[in-house]
Amino acid sequence: MYHEPTSYTWRLMKMLQQDPTPRFDLCYIDGAHNWFVDALAYFLADRLLRPGGWMVLDDLYWTYASSPALKGSEEVRRMPPDEQTTQQVKQIYDLLIKTHPDYHNFRVEETWAFAQKRPAGSAATTIGPREVITEQVVRVERIHVGLGGFLIRAANKLRGKKKRRP
Repeated sequence: MYHEPTSYTWRLMKMLQQDPTPRFDLCYIDGAHNWFVDALAYFLADRLLRPGGWMVLDDLYWTYASSPALKGSEEVRRMPPDEQTTQQVKQIYDLLIKTHPDYHNFRVEETWAFAQKRPAGSAATTIGPREVITEQVVRVERIHVGLGGFLIRAANKLRGKKKRRP
């Protein structure tokens, strides 16, 4: 585990400096929830994500204006209104990830967004009509057992394994 005093993008930069080889099967971005930090985090994480791996984002619809903890803060009051009300993580997903030719198998479930990096050698050569997977969630069950539990469940789901009951 790493701790960076200013931003996790600094750690991602250090990882790329040490070894730019893609090494992760799953990159989960659940950080600053804003364009300025998480758009860069996506591009850095993309460099570290192996072909066939999954990019996962959380809090797709979060905004500064709807945040109970931040909406009244001085920092947020100084922001332009559209910056306060824009779902910035969703913009990263829609404008950067879904338009990137190396990604497919897009899926949104509740506040989660998923995209799979294409296998090596199969990247789209042009941006055109792309496969978009949509699902209708009929029954939603939430079990919160921490970040580790989430990552295990997400990895199993993305690999098509059935959920294990405790």
